[in-house]
Amino acid sequence: MMDRRARGVRVVLAALLFASVALGLVACCGGSSGPGISNVTLALSVDAATRQPTEKTRRFALDTGEIFVSLKVSGAPPGTKLNASWRHEGKEIVAYQREVDGTRYAALSITRPVNGWPAGEYEVVLSLDGKHEKRAEFTIGP
Repeated sequence: MMDRRARGVRVVLAALLFASVALGLVACCGGSSGPGISNVTLALSVDAATRQPTEKTRRFALDTGEIFVSLKVSGAPPGTKLNASWRHEGKEIVAYQREVDGTRYAALSITRPVNGWPAGEYEVVLSLDGKHEKRAEFTIGP
């Protein structure tokens, strides 16, 4: 009888020890590393409800009216700043910031300048609170 009880106590103690070690590893090494950006995609349009890209492309015509970048934000606490810097051949042409939170898709866009798009290489540089930088390169031309 005592043997069975002692074995039961040992099993329970071993299970508790395993659970606490596993939780410690998750907290230390396997948990979230903070907010992040993924699935960065350039597009001619995005779905109004989901903000996911619907017409993906990396090459845009000179007469394109608006260029979108869709991205997935993950694990962003309230007040997280999403920064976007749109650049033409290395020179910033417009930058802005907006708040995001949670895990969801977001979409940003840039519209054709009054004088039209200069042909060439472009990129949009994205970051959350100045970290977790992602880039998407694209071309505008004939």
